[in-house]
Amino acid sequence: MKVLEYHHKQIYKRSGVVKRLMELTNQGWPHDEDGSGLRQDLGAKRNGRFFLAWIAGKIVAWAFVSKARGKLQIGVYVEHPMRRKGIGGKLCKRAKAYAKKKEKEILYDSNTTAGRRMYKGAGFKHGYYDWVH
Repeated sequence: MKVLEYHHKQIYKRSGVVKRLMELTNQGWPHDEDGSGLRQDLGAKRNGRFFLAWIAGKIVAWAFVSKARGKLQIGVYVEHPMRRKGIGGKLCKRAKAYAKKKEKEILYDSNTTAGRRMYKGAGFKHGYYDWVH
């Protein structure tokens, strides 16, 4: 597995990548609640940094980090069959290194027990946020 980092402009001009990210976050019925914030981020074309996990040429997970009240907010989404394999944690680790360079703290807001466990394990703090463009 490779985790690659992308500036938001690199992602938004690649319609195939955006389509795949939307597909990943639309897997549940009727829609996976975990992915709803990430779908909004893509639709609004928010500024930030993307971290994509690739296996055999396919995106299986992604994280998005963007500014929120002077800090950074993270969202992570992992394809259902790939969960509980450490992929989300690896994305968090890359995001944490990015935040360290920016000298910013990362906040998370998760509705799931697994998500909260992953974010806490990465050392992120829980916090409600308002997006800053």
